[in-house]
Amino acid sequence: YNAYGQLGNATTTNNLSPVSVFGVTDGVEVAAGVDFSCVRRMGGSVQCWGRNHVNQLGDGAAANRTVPGPVGGASPITDATAIAADGNTACALRAGGAVSCWGYNLYGQIGDGTTANRALPTSVRNYGGMAGNLSGITQIAVGDSHVCGLRPDRTVVCWGRNTYGQLGDGTRTPRNVPGLVP
Repeated sequence: YNAYGQLGNATTTNNLSPVSVFGVTDGVEVAAGVDFSCVRRMGGSVQCWGRNHVNQLGDGAAANRTVPGPVGGASPITDATAIAADGNTACALRAGGAVSCWGYNLYGQIGDGTTANRALPTSVRNYGGMAGNLSGITQIAVGDSHVCGLRPDRTVVCWGRNTYGQLGDGTRTPRNVPGLVP
């Protein structure tokens, strides 16, 4: 299925066989959501393509894209060490362990203290009420409208949707900033 250009081959034609993503010859990691995909390239840049109805391409625009385009608009991400995506949200782990997310944010999965969709990468706030932004994260995972990050001491912080207790804090209350998993 390629109605939104999510195959990244400069068309919206469905394909029964694999196709090459336009212009990507140095990809080191890929993440796929619903109707969109992203690639982390050698050197740390991130590009996304496909559907963009809730800003999940992170390019500051609202248009679908049939070929990869830089995440970050006029200030593209150039220091990503990992990427992850779910339905309509994507995140990048940045050099130094900071996390930036963009796209759909109904449950606070962007982690910036709001529930507003974000068209550009937005820094995730620190956990536990500490000032500043989250840092020191070594790994990220994006689930169904929630995000978790692994800290150097092997503890985990999570934020976003919590309908089924997926934040691991013993509640079903969504969280729009990270919280330490007990």
